[in-house]
Amino acid sequence: MAQGDDSEGTFGGNGSVYWKVDAKNVKSHNEGSQGGGHFKQEGHSGTEDGTRFTITLRKPSSQSEAAQLADGLTKAAQDISRGEPSAEFRLLIEKGTHEQISITWRSAPENFSPTRGTTVI
Repeated sequence: MAQGDDSEGTFGGNGSVYWKVDAKNVKSHNEGSQGGGHFKQEGHSGTEDGTRFTITLRKPSSQSEAAQLADGLTKAAQDISRGEPSAEFRLLIEKGTHEQISITWRSAPENFSPTRGTTVI
């Protein structure tokens, strides 16, 4: 998690998709309350081998913020090209824009590997 931040949504995989959302100061939710305004949810979605994430970012409404995002994405790409194990960038949280970041993937009823011929649940 970036320094100074206290809430995080992560999506990753290991032959399947695993997600985790850990948010503080939650105003409403439907499950997973930890008390004191803290909410945490974890889940697991099956995928086929080779499935990829599609990550979509909504362009910021201000031109200066859009330029900062472009610079951040360029730096992140350069970090990966240099062999860094991870890269990050900042995106202004825009009020009323609920879908600034969308991460989608194709799920499958179970985790399986056609090359290994095995099913993992």
